[in-house]
Amino acid sequence: MREGWLRRYHNLIITGPTGVGKTYLACALGHRACLMGYRVRYHRVGRLLSELELAKGDGSYLKVMQSLVKVEVLILDDWGLNQLSRVQALDLLEVVEERYQRGSTVIISQVPVEVWHQV
Repeated sequence: MREGWLRRYHNLIITGPTGVGKTYLACALGHRACLMGYRVRYHRVGRLLSELELAKGDGSYLKVMQSLVKVEVLILDDWGLNQLSRVQALDLLEVVEERYQRGSTVIISQVPVEVWHQV
């Protein structure tokens, strides 16, 4: 795959049922990006939200958020797997909005995009 999507800060959404290789594909894209010199981070959304909650408590929230914004490729797995609280939804929105035109985000979900608003 060419890196044009990375240079233009395009995002990817990979959806499908369990076991079809969504995470494998996203990680392969991340690995390729690493080989091309891009910085890549992978997070499961649930763990990322826990990390952000802890960071708010210990005062490192801005530092954690900045690290998410600065990375060139951010892979978010298990998007929409669990119901989000209002605070969690706002945290995810902040991550995505702050990354706009600054880096590429790859979102992996078992949930069809059409029902994301329900999560």
